[in-house]
Amino acid sequence: MTDVRTPGAHLSPLDAANLLAGQAVAAATSFLDGRSDDRALLIEMNRIELGVLQLTAAPGTGPLIKLVRILVVVCKGIIDAGAEAAADGAALNMRDLWQDIARDAVRAIRYKSWMLCGGDTPAPDVDAIDATTKAAGEALRREQLRAELAQLEAANADAPEWGAAVGARQERINAIRRALAGAEPRG
Repeated sequence: MTDVRTPGAHLSPLDAANLLAGQAVAAATSFLDGRSDDRALLIEMNRIELGVLQLTAAPGTGPLIKLVRILVVVCKGIIDAGAEAAADGAALNMRDLWQDIARDAVRAIRYKSWMLCGGDTPAPDVDAIDATTKAAGEALRREQLRAELAQLEAANADAPEWGAAVGARQERINAIRRALAGAEPRG
């Protein structure tokens, strides 16, 4: 019979919970700042959810694991809202709300992890971390919008005549230009 061991099994329950919390925060922030997509987030959250189930009864891990569980649920809410947004443009607002909740859960996990580790080092500057993550995400989003704008403008320039497709592309071009100009908070 093969001996299958859980990664991190040699760690104390608190260290394993902190490791899992760090992985959850890394997966969520990677998604929130645009470095990963819905699929990658879902894969990571499913894996983390299994870890949460293993650590739920471990002594001393309850408060941190509860926050990680919340982050898993919120990240899955982001993914569900993304699927709804594909069918209904109004669902984009819900996706934005879920993302805001995920940012708050990440902040809470960082702080709780610091507290459970003794809190004897300087507190994590979650505001600075959030600002850096948000700035990186916004920069990436602006680059994605610029790339999309270039593709749409090239497609319109190559169009033989004005038609519905050209008109639809032009509407998206205008929306992207407004977003890049700062008229719309999210592209």
